[in-house]
Formats: sequence, C-alpha cells, structure tokens
Amino acid sequence: MQNVFHAGQANPEKEDLSDELLNTGSADAKEKPRIGFISHPKDVSFSLDTFCADVFRTLDSVVCFTENMTTPLTNEQKREMAHTSLFLMPILKSLLACSSCRILEEDLPFLISLRIPILAIMIGPDMRNAVETDSRLQGVTLLDHGGNPGAVALFREELKTCIVAVFGQQQGVTIN
Repeated sequence: MQNVFHAGQANPEKEDLSDELLNTGSADAKEKPRIGFISHPKDVSFSLDTFCADVFRTLDSVVCFTENMTTPLTNEQKREMAHTSLFLMPILKSLLACSSCRILEEDLPFLISLRIPILAIMIGPDMRNAVETDSRLQGVTLLDHGGNPGAVALFREELKTCIVAVFGQQQGVTIN
C-alpha cells in the first residue's frame, strides 16, 4: 500500500491514491496488524471512517483499502490482500443491487479462496434476509450494525470478539 494516513489526514508526499492505509498510534505501520476494507465505491465515504474508528477502539492497527474499485483486481493488490489477516466489508443496498461489482466478482471469491476471515457488516433495515439469501455472500461472517445505540453497542462487542479471535494470539498485538 502506498499511502499512509494518520487519523484520516493525507500524506502530502504521496501522489498515487489508488491504495491507502489508515493508521492509528505512532508505531510504524509495517509493524502493526493489517485489516483490509472493501466496499462498494458509493459506500466508502459513508462507512470507512466509522468502521476504522470502531477497529481502532479495539486494536492498534492499520486499515488498508483500495479507493479505485472500478478497475480489475491486480496481482499486486492480490499480494497485498494475501498479507492481510482480516477484512471488513460493509453491506448496504447499493452493494446487493450491483450486478457486476468487483467486490462480489473478484475480491470476495479471492479472499474466501485464501480463507481470510471477512466480516460483512450489514447496514440498514431488513438487510439480514437479503444478505443470507445472496449466494455471492456465502463464506462471510455477518455482523449487524443496526440503527440504534443499543444495536451499535452490540455490534462493537461482536466486532471486538472477532478481532480478538483473529489477532489475540499474535505476539506483540495489543487488544484494547
């Protein structure tokens, strides 16, 4: 990944914005656990900051994502994805309505073939039935973000449980 962002601020020394990192804390990003983020292009601005904040509450980590999801998955991106331990994938109606979406056609099958855990975060009312019946989403772990404070609190606890399950046994990893 080429760009490093600290608390959401761009690194002006980098020009290529195709692959990005969101980084919390002061340690070198190369030394931190990596979490990937894949999202429908319309949903990135809505969900990236929210879910990075939720991850950073639990784990001092780096969240990696590709901003341009309209081009085919490259071999370099596949190599980067293969070195990432966990992926977050927000699911809104825009993703489910996408008939030929790179995330569902390329990214998701590739990650599932590598057995990398994928947390599919359902956002919006009545999403569970639509997600559970969509054959493209088989092999992911479903989390419900909900729409009220109680549901969000439950989501954060479930997210923390998943993060601990993936990263809890790794040496040098700090779970908050």
